[in-house]
Amino acid sequence: MPARLTDLPDAPEQVRRFQHAYTAVSRVAILRDLLTRGPAQRVDLARRLDITGPSVRKALNELIGAGYVTFRLPAHTSATSQDQPHGTTYTANREQVMADLAATMAWLSEDRR
Repeated sequence: MPARLTDLPDAPEQVRRFQHAYTAVSRVAILRDLLTRGPAQRVDLARRLDITGPSVRKALNELIGAGYVTFRLPAHTSATSQDQPHGTTYTANREQVMADLAATMAWLSEDRR
């Protein structure tokens, strides 16, 4: 049995990445919002989803790390990609989400007899 419920040691990387994204309500809400409503800034996501700013930032950083979200820095800034200043626009990477979802569905339905 896995050490924690969220550990899937025998699963491919795509499956573990997708499963991790879906273990937090804030990540799911933000990803769904970006997929259905299009690009948004942190403040818009926080307001629309009633999630605190720090929670939005953390969830976005995790979704960026998974490859599910990309971002565009404001034109007027000289900030690095690490900074993600106010005015940064976030976009869902639909292709990566769908590829990992497909891999997850394939893994879930594998015949293991």
